[in-house]
Amino acid sequence: MASSSGSFPPSPMFAGEHYDLWKIVKNGSNPAPLPDNPTAMQIRFHIDEVVEEGRALVIIQTALHDNVFIKIVSLETTKEAWDKLNEKFQGSERTRRIRC
Repeated sequence: MASSSGSFPPSPMFAGEHYDLWKIVKNGSNPAPLPDNPTAMQIRFHIDEVVEEGRALVIIQTALHDNVFIKIVSLETTKEAWDKLNEKFQGSERTRRIRC
């Protein structure tokens, strides 16, 4: 998608720092629904989780060519998108074991 959209800021470049969004990609971040009558702290934490998940997904999406983006556009979480890309370009765990 990065090739056709001029409205998104450029994707960040990895320089060995600020690796904090990787935990969302690797482990997933499925923010739990807020409980009834949540506290201000619970609301803030929930909002932060939702924002981080969205930010990580947008970074992945904007780094992709349109032909690849189309394969993950319907996925809702960063982990789903990353797993789909990983399987597409590296193969499944079983395929990787067979190759070695």
